[in-house]
Amino acid sequence: MDVFIEQVIKRKRNVKSIAIIVLVLSLLILAPVICCLLAFVITPYFVYIGLFVFIIGIYLAWYFITGQRIEYEYSVASGTLDISKIISKRKRKRVTKIEIADIDLFCKITDKRINERKYQKQFMAAADPNDKENTYCVVYHSTAYGRTILTFTPNEKIREGMKPYLKKEIMLEMFYNRGSRNGTY
Repeated sequence: MDVFIEQVIKRKRNVKSIAIIVLVLSLLILAPVICCLLAFVITPYFVYIGLFVFIIGIYLAWYFITGQRIEYEYSVASGTLDISKIISKRKRKRVTKIEIADIDLFCKITDKRINERKYQKQFMAAADPNDKENTYCVVYHSTAYGRTILTFTPNEKIREGMKPYLKKEIMLEMFYNRGSRNGTY
C-alpha cells in the first residue's frame, strides 16, 4: 500500500533574518544619501547616480527581504521521507531524502541521547528549533555524510505515515512509550 502524506511549514524569523532585513533597509537609505552628499563635494552628477542606486536598491531590497521567507515541505511516500526547502515560493532545494527503515533514532529534541554522540552532518528543517514540544530529531546513516541528524517539526499525519516503515523498537518507543531507552542506537 503506497502512502503519500505532505506537510508545509513556515520557518519563524530568527535574529539572523531580522538583522539581514535591517541591514538591507539601512543600505537602501544610506547609499543614495551618500551619493547626494557627494554631489555637493565632487560633481552634481552624483544625484543621478544616487537615484539610479536607489531604484536598483529597491529591487535588491525586495529580493533579499522576501528571500528570508522560508518554508519546509515534508513528504512521506512509500517508505521515504523527503524534505525540501522552499525560499520565498520561487526556489526549491532538496534538504535530504531518507529511507525511513534506515532511521536509527526518532525522538523529541529534548531527548538526552541526541547529545551523547557527534554527527558529521546536521540538517535543520524545523519551524522553530526553540519549540521543544513539537520539534523532533531523526538520526540516520547517510552514505554521503556518515552519521547525520535531522531536526524537523512533523505533524501527527507525517509521524503516522512514517510509523509502518520504522524499525520495531523505534516504533514501540515513539508511539507506545515502550522499548529500551538505555542510550544505544
